Amino acid sequence: NARTPRRVYSRPVGLLFKGQYAVCQGLQISEGGMGLAADLELVAGDLVVASMILPDGKSVVVRAQVAYRRPAEENDVPVYGFRFVGLALGDRRRIRNYVAAKTQEEAERERQDRNQDRSGTGNAA
Repeated sequence: NARTPRRVYSRPVGLLFKGQYAVCQGLQISEGGMGLAADLELVAGDLVVASMILPDGKSVVVRAQVAYRRPAEENDVPVYGFRFVGLALGDRRRIRNYVAAKTQEEAERERQDRNQDRSGTGNAA
């Protein structure tokens, strides 16, 4: 389960789960899965159908499995990690291209965030 390159994805994502539909906030995406902020009651292993529109304007609909749930912190909304299941080759390629087009500024910000996480020095005010 190697961690694949990822990119910020601050767009709405629709989730169909247990007969319900909700619109959640995307956080990041990779060709292997994505992170979402969602005020939902899901547990690791739950299957959902996610729908999103990539910046190229084309939609992606894919099955995804909950990999983890982090407790609510920011805005009292839990963060979920989803692993894509059976992502179509064309959609995988489009997500890979989006991630590869990450700007230098985004890459630098991620590097700084990782270094802060490692050193344990956050922005405590």
